[in-house]
Amino acid sequence: MIEYPLKFQATSKMNGGWSAIAHEQPPLNCAIPPQFGGPGDGFSPEDFFGMAVMSCFMGSFKVFAKKSDLTFTELQGSVEISVDRNEQKSVSITQVDLQFSLRGVTDVDKARALLEETKNNCIVANSINSRINFTFAIND
Repeated sequence: MIEYPLKFQATSKMNGGWSAIAHEQPPLNCAIPPQFGGPGDGFSPEDFFGMAVMSCFMGSFKVFAKKSDLTFTELQGSVEISVDRNEQKSVSITQVDLQFSLRGVTDVDKARALLEETKNNCIVANSINSRINFTFAIND
């Protein structure tokens, strides 16, 4: 049983460029994206945001599939985030569009149900105020 609350930590260091570190993994180079006048020679906060939502979904699906004895050969995902002015005229991430393609499933009906369950239980997606659109494809 998981004991809540859980804590996750990361660190960042800037001296010219900057990097972010979590879980004693290698540092990830960060940069201001070209869309905001930066060099784009590293991951932007917007990249991390999109990857966080997509990765949370994929990891959650893996857990649900294992618990349900659903086997599959591949889950592929892509994400596009939209940055715009919100209702308060502040710049924010206003929309997240996620697409997932599931291949080689043993039970298509179970796979559809698990994709929906994952959508409803993705911690990161449930924690943001942006509009979120999910598109699923299941291929044999």
